[in-house]
Amino acid sequence: MTDRLREPIVVVLGHVDHGKCVAGETPIATEEGEIPAWKLFERYGRAGKPIHVGDGVAVRLQRGPRLLTITSDGRPIFRRISHIWRRDAKPKMVEVETSTGVRISSTPEHPYLSLRGRVFTSVNASNLMEGDIVLTYMDGGLGTDVVEAKAFTEPADRYVYDFTVPETHTYNAGGVFVHNTSLLDKMRGTIVASREAGGITQHIGATIFPIQAVEETCRQLLGGIPAKLQVPGLLFIDTPGHAAFSNLRRRGGSVADMAILVVDIVKGVQEQTRESIQLLRSRRTPFVVAANKLDLIPGWRPQPGAPFQKALQAQQRYVVEDFEAKIYSLIGDLSFFKFKSDLYTRITSFTDTVAIVPVSAKTGEGIADLLLVILGLAQQFMKDRLRLEEGPCEGVILEIEEEEGLGLTANAIIHKGVLNVGDRIAYLSRNGPAVTRVRALLMPKPLDEMRDPRDRLKPVQSVKAASGVKVVAEDFEPVAGSPLLTAYDVEKALSQIREDLSDFVLKTDRVGVVLKCDTLGTLEAAVAYLREQGVQIRMADVGEVAKRDVMEAYAVRMRDELSGVILAFNVPVNAEVEREANNRGVRIFKSEILFRLADDYLSWVREQTRRKMEAEFENLTKPGKIKVLKEYVFRRSEPAIFGVDVLAGVIKPGVKLMNRRGETVGAISQIQDKGVPVSSAGEGSKVAVSVREAVFGRHIHGDEILYVAIPERDARILLQKFLHMLDKGSQEALNEVVEIMRAENPLWAR
Repeated sequence: MTDRLREPIVVVLGHVDHGKCVAGETPIATEEGEIPAWKLFERYGRAGKPIHVGDGVAVRLQRGPRLLTITSDGRPIFRRISHIWRRDAKPKMVEVETSTGVRISSTPEHPYLSLRGRVFTSVNASNLMEGDIVLTYMDGGLGTDVVEAKAFTEPADRYVYDFTVPETHTYNAGGVFVHNTSLLDKMRGTIVASREAGGITQHIGATIFPIQAVEETCRQLLGGIPAKLQVPGLLFIDTPGHAAFSNLRRRGGSVADMAILVVDIVKGVQEQTRESIQLLRSRRTPFVVAANKLDLIPGWRPQPGAPFQKALQAQQRYVVEDFEAKIYSLIGDLSFFKFKSDLYTRITSFTDTVAIVPVSAKTGEGIADLLLVILGLAQQFMKDRLRLEEGPCEGVILEIEEEEGLGLTANAIIHKGVLNVGDRIAYLSRNGPAVTRVRALLMPKPLDEMRDPRDRLKPVQSVKAASGVKVVAEDFEPVAGSPLLTAYDVEKALSQIREDLSDFVLKTDRVGVVLKCDTLGTLEAAVAYLREQGVQIRMADVGEVAKRDVMEAYAVRMRDELSGVILAFNVPVNAEVEREANNRGVRIFKSEILFRLADDYLSWVREQTRRKMEAEFENLTKPGKIKVLKEYVFRRSEPAIFGVDVLAGVIKPGVKLMNRRGETVGAISQIQDKGVPVSSAGEGSKVAVSVREAVFGRHIHGDEILYVAIPERDARILLQKFLHMLDKGSQEALNEVVEIMRAENPLWAR
């Protein structure tokens, strides 16, 4: 009998937009009420970190406004935005008017959540038709409105605006929900369109595509399926980015069995992509590259919904050549990260080559190819991992939400076994490993039942892998990214969580930085990357930066100034903590991008090290070699004043002089150049020096070679640390001094 398999869990990494923006006067629904888009930018744009893009600017915000959005299970909620965008307006805008008098002006690509069949999906403004139903927010709840008119217009202002709402990528503009279409949205929409709602099931933080729906979609688009598909479907994690890597399975790997890495085919690997690749490497997660934005290749003729090869055949020769050049450039980018890759149609062995599948999240080209590549790889290489098991549950908590009437709840992905109401579960709380009992398990209705906004969640008695579920439990305060285990044996379950954590959270260095991250997954990736860069870590933890973190860093700073810092990855730092850190001289480095955080810290370390070395070097006595000019003796004693030729190095007032026998003959009190006092004289200079405690003719003689008498400690430091900072003449002078002194003491300056 063939082993039963569960659904492969697939996460989509990377969010590539198409310049979807609304006009400046568009009222945006915020927690404070409706505010025009331009005013939100004016209010918050100055407070963040600007990122210049090709046609405008994006601002990364530490604490942006909360916009009205809608969760994956269909609930309206306010979420804080991470970025605010201002871009140059396009030549044409689309104005949509609804039956209730709402008017929204946006770029043609900006999608609305519109009813297609029995499901709300993303439809570009340019593709909306009169009579289309769009999702709205009215009287405190979800509702619908009808498109009454659509017109292409000239832009009223120079700029258009957009907002990034993490996880949902949806916000409410003028009462209507608009959305930034992702690749997952397009895949979901493609299958729904081919099956009249497709039997797709909505889970908490995930969506299951049944194998029958995928087969039917691919058959319609490709004309056939080359092999029998054995997996029951695909479970796509809706939560983007890091959270999908936020568990610590002892057998290795992330909660995701596979990943789709979305890369802009026009721009190639960007900074955000680098971070995703680091996460994939740290969790050893197999992945496929979706080379997105085919439709933006100059001259590309879109073939909506077409398979990739059919779409490519419809292009002119020069476009195909441009496409090939971009693919080879992407292959080169990935080779930099030690990944061998190629266009999926050319790969003979998928075991050692990453597949690149060209797609368009806008037109749907290549979507069927991407689905089949994922399914083929899953059932060819992952059968052991996907074997269905009925035993204890293993899962990961993706996010924590406060639910009215329920308290703190956890949206979790179950990747192994079965979870039942009443089960005891072990997890990681902010105070360490903990155990609680499951009070309720809640699931959304299937997508084909989602038209009714009431009663979005329904209770279930048990869930099995692979699925997403909302967990309600007693005294439940988990950390995002925490493992979740059935605790039949409480001590064993707690011990397993402790053991998993110890590999990277507890095995820290005595002297090192304090690292704070938003989830366990990002913490693990950050620890791995920082250690690759040679950074020692004293403490690694999840959560916002607190005063105790400042005290921890301060204690390190007392021993090592360069290590006594805090690295805050994607977590907030409040003003009071900032003040405490400033008062104690503790630097806090903050970023939402791992590579930038590490680069900022390492650049600071290099700069501080350089300054410290320069200061130390400056305080050392440097080598100098002079020849006494017998024809320029101005005074023989008290002090002796005579001319010298600086043969190498440098001389300064205050340095002592020695002869070739190692005897100190006096100290320079002043240097003059043509009667003017100077602070130093370098190689090639002819100057007059005054030397106290020396008598010309007794201690110093004409044509004699003298050296700067370097203290033994300074000579040792110059030889060990700063020889490279001395010019050739100074190095030779130093070596001559060392040779003279070691004639009497062989261990001198060793």
